[in-house]
Amino acid sequence: NYWSGDFIFGPDVEFVPAQLCQQVRMKKIVLPEGCKYIGAGAFASNNQVDTVLLPSTLTAIHMEAFKGCSKIKHIVIPEHVTAINSSCFLNCSALQRVEMPDGISTIGDNAFAGCPILDSIVLPKELTMIGGSAFTGIKLQDSLVIPDKVISIGTNAFENWSALKELSIGKNVVLIGNNAFKGDSAVTHITVWAATPPMVSEGTLADIPDSALLSVLPDSRKLYREHPYWGRFRMNDTPDSAMVQRTVIVDAAETTADFTWPTDSLANAYQI
Repeated sequence: NYWSGDFIFGPDVEFVPAQLCQQVRMKKIVLPEGCKYIGAGAFASNNQVDTVLLPSTLTAIHMEAFKGCSKIKHIVIPEHVTAINSSCFLNCSALQRVEMPDGISTIGDNAFAGCPILDSIVLPKELTMIGGSAFTGIKLQDSLVIPDKVISIGTNAFENWSALKELSIGKNVVLIGNNAFKGDSAVTHITVWAATPPMVSEGTLADIPDSALLSVLPDSRKLYREHPYWGRFRMNDTPDSAMVQRTVIVDAAETTADFTWPTDSLANAYQI
């Protein structure tokens, strides 16, 4: 039950069985190229491990794989992984940075709950579902962008983001669970790109101040104003022509980019 050095798997290992190294005390985990998946709870409760190196061949990380690994600071998820399963990094309390590939479509319940000092979460472009309490308790990040392909956001998903000020919700979100933004009392601006107001319950947005500015598509303002929960926020008073969404493509070799946007004498601010 105790191992004080590094845990380096041999070159022929294709998978890590469930609970294989649960509660083993180690400093470093190295998985070889060719390894395809990590079983449920494989490295759970390893409270000494601080370094994890995952191979490019990895396709699946099952539930609770690194639950309670409280000294891991940085994790890079390989590009062929398509899901972060339930409680995968639950209570990894030292985790500061996670790099997720764009191909991830699902982030399960409690996936990153109990990781309060995560400070650079960029949600994958192909993400469609965010589970309940997936990112509850993040204390450092001040802005959050929900990608356009996300359809549903689970209950308590972004609860207690004490530093969150700017929130952008993608155009395909149809359901946001109860208490998804509970405790997010520092939010000052919400942008919703969905033409129809996403379904929410009374508690979903309850702790976001009424003074927060809500920006929506011009043709959707009436729907949001008349909604019992979305309608309590201040609505963006810029003219209809100023609410646009644009993408600027910048070549990797360039260091600057020139772009323009519509101007309007009645607009008092622009957001880029």
